[in-house]
Amino acid sequence: MKKTLFTILVIVLLLTVYVMADDSTACQTKNKEGEDIDLSKLSEADVELKQDTFTYYIGVCKNSEFKCKDVEGKPKVPDSIVTQLDSRDTNGGLCYPCANTYNAATNNVQLDQTTDQAYIDTTGQLYDGAMRKSRLDFVCDEKAEEPTGTVSEKQNPGSGSDFTITIKSKYACPGFSEPFNFFNSILGVGGILIIIIIVAIPIFFVVGILIMKFALKKEGLEIIPLWFILKDLPFLFKDGVALVFVDLFYKGIILRIKNKGGSPSAAGYEEA
Repeated sequence: MKKTLFTILVIVLLLTVYVMADDSTACQTKNKEGEDIDLSKLSEADVELKQDTFTYYIGVCKNSEFKCKDVEGKPKVPDSIVTQLDSRDTNGGLCYPCANTYNAATNNVQLDQTTDQAYIDTTGQLYDGAMRKSRLDFVCDEKAEEPTGTVSEKQNPGSGSDFTITIKSKYACPGFSEPFNFFNSILGVGGILIIIIIVAIPIFFVVGILIMKFALKKEGLEIIPLWFILKDLPFLFKDGVALVFVDLFYKGIILRIKNKGGSPSAAGYEEA
């Protein structure tokens, strides 16, 4: 029971570290000098650009949050990284997806080797008989508190359009970072988990000690909640780490090799 409890704890801690690392690197690249270009701040809300009679809603490292709706209030077009809306639209009939539905594997942030700037390419999406795709080019502008930009369209007669969207932002500058803010820096899935742990554990022990001492009349070290586990903590942590890394990972790899690169059999998993 104790070993199982600490195995779960080790796995939770590993997942927390992984989620925090994944959140921090999902929307960035490096320039030729090795400096980070981090666009994650631009992904917090759609970048909205106006060009002629059109408004473009652009999701950076995600789908656009803007949803075109018909007269009945139902979604008119499929999810897309870029959504185009004509200002003359009154019933959702002049709204189009201008990129594919976001895919982290194919729409990741890349570096343009010529301009040394970040960009995101899309594979396009067929809608209403036309293929529309976009390329998002990010240009460093340290003075741009809010993103600005332009949209150019190259029409392909009989097939669709290619859009080049240029977004100017301070977040596109290599090495740019906001003044440190403790609360903003930890707000994420991993950060929230850590906050819960930091808050919950002290409350648990304070309330537990009061209950053990005054309600259950315990004395000495027995007033500490879960003392029977805490006194064995070093050994339990060792067992938990050993179970995760040795019994599951290491032995699992060995069994896979024994099976000549194939998936381990059900019996092999049971052995591990």
